[in-house]
Amino acid sequence: MKPLVVYARDPGAANMTIAAVAALDARPRGPVASRLAVHFGIGDSGPAAAAIFARGPAAAAWTVAGRTPEAPSGAPAALGAACGLLTGLDDVDDPTPRALWRAARAARVPSAAMCDNDVNLAVRLRDPQGGIAPDLMLALSEKGRAEILAAGVPDDRVIVVENVHLARFADRRRHAEARRAWMRARWGVAPAREVWLYAGVVRREMVALRPTDPDDEVETLRALVARLAREGSNAYLVVRPHPRDPEGKYAAGFDPAIAAIETREGDSFDALAGADVVVSLSEAIVEEARALGKRIVDTKPET
Repeated sequence: MKPLVVYARDPGAANMTIAAVAALDARPRGPVASRLAVHFGIGDSGPAAAAIFARGPAAAAWTVAGRTPEAPSGAPAALGAACGLLTGLDDVDDPTPRALWRAARAARVPSAAMCDNDVNLAVRLRDPQGGIAPDLMLALSEKGRAEILAAGVPDDRVIVVENVHLARFADRRRHAEARRAWMRARWGVAPAREVWLYAGVVRREMVALRPTDPDDEVETLRALVARLAREGSNAYLVVRPHPRDPEGKYAAGFDPAIAAIETREGDSFDALAGADVVVSLSEAIVEEARALGKRIVDTKPET
């Protein structure tokens, strides 16, 4: 069986591709996996082989998932013997997905890309080398599909599917209480104390490439801390940086009046399980929090 070449860099792209590969391996296959299997010509006789290529946060996510990814430099050569190429839709500063879509087309190998949210899709498809898109794009909503179509991708190459990552994420709910206890012990917070989780995003670093992002993540944290202080809250604030955030980025947002910790420990499921209230500019984190039944607070700074 020819392998499926898989690539991701960002956490969202990793989440989607990890979930898709797991869905392809499962029997019976669900609707998304069945559609991908047809697209790539993967039969029902056994699990689909996958050659995983990743870097950055995605490499760490694949390692946690039990797979050791290879360096992305080897992906183009692997396409020559592949049944297809599956990528996420990494942020605009990573040209690798577009380069791989182009290489797949040259090798006459079918390609597909999975959206992890509906944000900045047209920007992430922008290609300074002439405009290339995968043969199949899996959007998560009609809104996302419309943005992709507006970017020039043909109608018959964009479909709307369920979020396979969220489905897989929700399946982990049976472990939530155990992970909650473990995470709170690591945070050093009493079991009954209310915990607010602030999950960071990479916006300041991307403002030149994504000028339409309206909110600043450090100022949003500062406004949240001010709100908690103003209300005399006894909440414990956990700030979880994005995997691509530089160290110390959120230091300006803290206030001694609010008990807080900044930590990258555990994965997003652990952090959400440990929290009672979730605040984030990340649409993906908000959706994960919703899947776990967490209270979500608006991130807009108060005036």
